Amino acid sequence: MQLIDLLRKESAPRLTKILTLAMLSGAANAALVALINSGASAVYSSHAATRQFLLFLLALVIYGVTKVQAEVAGKELFDAAMARQRVTLMEKLLFVRLDRLERMRNSDIIASSARNIGHVVQASDVIVYGLQSMFMLFFSAIYLMYLSPAAFLAVGGGLVLAALYRHSSREQARTGQEKIIATDSDLSHMMAETLRGFMDVKLNAERRGAIHRAYNDLVAVNSRLVNDATQEVVRARMVIQSIFYCVIAAVVFLIPRFSDVYSVEILEITAVVLFLIGYLAGFLDIIPMMARTNAALKGLNTLEAELDELAEEKQMQTPPVDRFESL
Repeated sequence: MQLIDLLRKESAPRLTKILTLAMLSGAANAALVALINSGASAVYSSHAATRQFLLFLLALVIYGVTKVQAEVAGKELFDAAMARQRVTLMEKLLFVRLDRLERMRNSDIIASSARNIGHVVQASDVIVYGLQSMFMLFFSAIYLMYLSPAAFLAVGGGLVLAALYRHSSREQARTGQEKIIATDSDLSHMMAETLRGFMDVKLNAERRGAIHRAYNDLVAVNSRLVNDATQEVVRARMVIQSIFYCVIAAVVFLIPRFSDVYSVEILEITAVVLFLIGYLAGFLDIIPMMARTNAALKGLNTLEAELDELAEEKQMQTPPVDRFESL
């Protein structure tokens, strides 16, 4: 995966720090749910919940500090990676041969690099949130297994079904994102070429009309691709939410019939399941963002490879002459 390779190449120690902070944030978030349940049970049993309250405050502080630090570190890592990407593209551009550059779609260099780098930078917050959610789900799942193995199996089954559904549509989503990026590039190129030959376009009504029709057709294609991608995301979200609603129904209506649980325990289990499902839905929504990010990184890698192919042979620089004797 291009994203993981990029982050590992950029700074492995910084990536380890982000993972550690995300793990602590997720563990503290799961602890908050467990402490709320424990405090509610103590109050229900007419006992003081002072210890749970103090632990809750401690977990809240740990959660807040680690979450902020993880997001800031993630943003810095992505920004540094994209800054290095910009410098690399400029270095490669400076070695492109002039005759080859003149035959190249120059708008692609500007538009595609800016658009793809923007996609990656915007994805940083979502991806760090996804890491935190992943660890939070892991620790919350352990807590749910402690409360009710049957509920844990129900949630695990729902998660497997949701993951299988997402996996089945992953290739289609990736292909759709690549097509959207390609049509965006074509639109930018057409606009740049129109401005470059603007005088000829103004003087030739037939050519002006042809460009206008071609541009409108390309906009229609792009809009259709975007709408198809949006419909797929909405459809996937609806299917996954339906799966998790079935999980909640199994926890509330079926598990009490086949196990010895009390009403307070069912409330605790339901609270944890609802908490898990909320984060699961958000976590699975990150998958389309990952697809867009990988497509953007693939576009940047393709642009780098194209610049490498157009580069001139690097010649050895001769040392400067101390004095001039003859021409």
